[in-house]
Amino acid sequence: MRSTAEAETAEEILPLPRYNNTSAVSFERLSAADSAFHTDAHAGYVNDALTFVPFPDQGMNYARTAVVGSRVCMLYPESDFDINISNGEASIKNENDMHGTPIPFASIVRIFGEKIINADTTQPDYTHRTFPFQDNYNWFYPVEWQGKTGYVFGADLFGLDDPPEKNRISAELYRTHSDYDAFYPVVGYTPLGEEVASVLEANRIAFQKTPLRKYYRPDDMISFYREIDRQDSFIPHFISTDLIAHSQHLIFDRMLQYTEEFSFMPKLLSLTQNCIASLQANTDADTETKNKAIMYFQVAEALLRTAPERIEKNIRYEKTVTYEERDENKILSEYPKEVVEDYKRIKKAQTETGFGSALPLSVFPSVREDFSQYKARGHYTKNGALEAYFRAQMWYGRIHFLIAREKVDSGETLEAEKAALFIIDTVRKNAALYDQWASLFNPITDLIGLSDDLSFYDVLPLWKEARTSDFASWSSDRKNIINFMKLCREKLRPPAIASESALYGRSNDGAEPPAGWRLFGQRFTLDSAIHYRVSSPRLLKIVGDTIYGRTMVSALDIIKAFGSRSADLLLENEYKAHEAIGFRETLDAIEREIDSYGDAYWNKTYYTQVLRQIKTLAQFESGAGFYFTETPLWNLKSLITAHGAWAELRHDTILYTKQSYAEKGGDGDFEPTFRTEPIPRPTHYIEPNIPFWIASLNSVQKLRSVYTTYDLLNPDAEIVLNGLLKMYQKILAICKKEAADKLISDEENRWIPVIAAELEKYVLVHNGFDAAYTNDEDAFKMACVADVFTDAESGTVLETGIASPLRIYVALNDGQGGKRIAVGYCFSYAEFVVPINKRMTDEEWKKIVYRKDGNIEAYYPFWERGWIIPDDGVFSYY
Repeated sequence: MRSTAEAETAEEILPLPRYNNTSAVSFERLSAADSAFHTDAHAGYVNDALTFVPFPDQGMNYARTAVVGSRVCMLYPESDFDINISNGEASIKNENDMHGTPIPFASIVRIFGEKIINADTTQPDYTHRTFPFQDNYNWFYPVEWQGKTGYVFGADLFGLDDPPEKNRISAELYRTHSDYDAFYPVVGYTPLGEEVASVLEANRIAFQKTPLRKYYRPDDMISFYREIDRQDSFIPHFISTDLIAHSQHLIFDRMLQYTEEFSFMPKLLSLTQNCIASLQANTDADTETKNKAIMYFQVAEALLRTAPERIEKNIRYEKTVTYEERDENKILSEYPKEVVEDYKRIKKAQTETGFGSALPLSVFPSVREDFSQYKARGHYTKNGALEAYFRAQMWYGRIHFLIAREKVDSGETLEAEKAALFIIDTVRKNAALYDQWASLFNPITDLIGLSDDLSFYDVLPLWKEARTSDFASWSSDRKNIINFMKLCREKLRPPAIASESALYGRSNDGAEPPAGWRLFGQRFTLDSAIHYRVSSPRLLKIVGDTIYGRTMVSALDIIKAFGSRSADLLLENEYKAHEAIGFRETLDAIEREIDSYGDAYWNKTYYTQVLRQIKTLAQFESGAGFYFTETPLWNLKSLITAHGAWAELRHDTILYTKQSYAEKGGDGDFEPTFRTEPIPRPTHYIEPNIPFWIASLNSVQKLRSVYTTYDLLNPDAEIVLNGLLKMYQKILAICKKEAADKLISDEENRWIPVIAAELEKYVLVHNGFDAAYTNDEDAFKMACVADVFTDAESGTVLETGIASPLRIYVALNDGQGGKRIAVGYCFSYAEFVVPINKRMTDEEWKKIVYRKDGNIEAYYPFWERGWIIPDDGVFSYY
């Protein structure tokens, strides 16, 4: 964290126009010497200038050249041959008497004429008149080298058909064994575009837009990585942490989809119907209370029962999956009108915009609800079954029974609270019902986190202790309900996050969120808690007639709290704008709290493990000690990666995480033979953020543990998770060598470009899920979006999303592979505000991202704009 003195002396973040965009931020001052991970092993390289120089031509600047690729190459004089110039035929006078001049390995030679063919017509036709010479079959070529002319056996030459530019590269690869001692303006054999080269010389990293594609399987980012070799198999790969974070998101997201559709959804419907049956059988309540409690469950039941039916067919060895709609009107005819009204509002995601952003429920008129939250989004738009599960679970996660209030208005009927207590009393009497609820509640807890609201775990012990008479007579006395509410307030924890506007939450407690019971309360997560603490009315100050508050947050808040110095500096304007309410001081205090968390905290859930991954991404900034991290622009990569990984996590868990609210209130088969050595392969690279790889290992272990504990780990998922663990262990071993500037093995170097292919297998194993069988290419496009914060004051929500990946060029300089430019891919991150009734789905976002004439940079945060070079067509293999 920066000191006050540093903050006072820091220069302003100045606009820096680049690429016709005047909103770009200068990253010159975003440099941190105290990066979370640092190595000194590369100190001998970091001060080398990056100045591109042309490849040496060895004085052979001719239209046709070749490279000596063997260590026995000789330049034979014309006198060793009987040559018929008119027809290009020759014969060797005496092979044993040939004494040529050795040509050094990796020399460039000039080819100044056509090849000489064998004059011996007794040779079989299939040899194509090659010379059987020194155990090889090839032709001789007229060659010039260092002012001398003669003939060289073709088996010793590489690049006979290559242009001279490529042969200069091949010669240097041979000479240095792919360990360049200078920076050349190429990636592999592919020349860099002028703009890319210019940015690399200044920043050692460059970001470039990728073109739209026709084919996306298995996914944009993985496909781009897979196609590097199609452009040029000698391009050094830079395996980014983005590729791994994104692939793990795909795996978790699809595992969760499968679990929800085939395990959680049937259990939720069964639990719902059993609750209805138990409530109907329980006569210990007045008719109105009983009906209200039953209708609460009937809304969810109707949502689940009207879900389309999944139909699987195998036709000619191909599996097809369809979802057939059910008769909605017939099903709804079985329910009371109040249930139908709330059902229809949920299906329409109907809401008001602006102040309050909520409508009263029909089932519980005293409860207001933001129905915009029921718009299916995230992965729940994949099919109608997931959509129905989303809405039913959202209903159970949001409808709030405020049973822990201290103040109650005299005119309140408390019908919702009374119904909630009847539900609690019914479950108290039915152990099987309780166990069924726990079988759903517990795995979600271990995956995402504890419910931020009161659950059966909290309320039942107190209810058993406090209730002394039958429910009907007890609940008929209003004072009993009020007293129990006060008892809950005294004994039970309040929620940490408000998931609705305080304007209609009936908390009577100012800035405190209303406390109450939810059947499947949405989960407390650290990132939502950060947003909650740095927004109004938590941060609020009234001076005279002026109200100072902060009703909209940004993802920079999260990334700064996770230790990013870059995010801290980029928030300076926000700090100044909200100085009166202590925004900087609050966020600094949160960062100190998070820094104190140990392994016990991060190991609690899969969600916290992924947050720890994101924290390591946020802290891998300029100052880490590697050649490519030692310029300020590396901080842009750190910011994009951390934000992108966080956006995907929120997308995957949008149903379960509690969202904060704020408001002020060839010829035949024969080929000539060669004895040239293979061109040395480049040394590839994995982004060496060692804390990230350790956190990644822990997160996958946690995910496997949770799935195993609750018997959710099917064979496909087990294969994927075990494969990921082995991959991460291998990557970690390589990165430790990279950080120490030790050589990786040839086997490890050959494996690095294969990582994307392995990930392709893992993300396509959808645990039997139907996405594997779809022909809808949109299903494989990586763009996704999620609303993460609601500003009830202005009636807007904050959307965070991922667009198509960016290509990154990274300058490497180390003892493993010398000076080289590697290519990889990273996230592109979007953050923008939309009206509350326009919460965005992946499908809506993809229409924006994949438009040919779209301006996706308009959706980027201010700090990301202006640094992305337009696609220059150099990578044109699509």
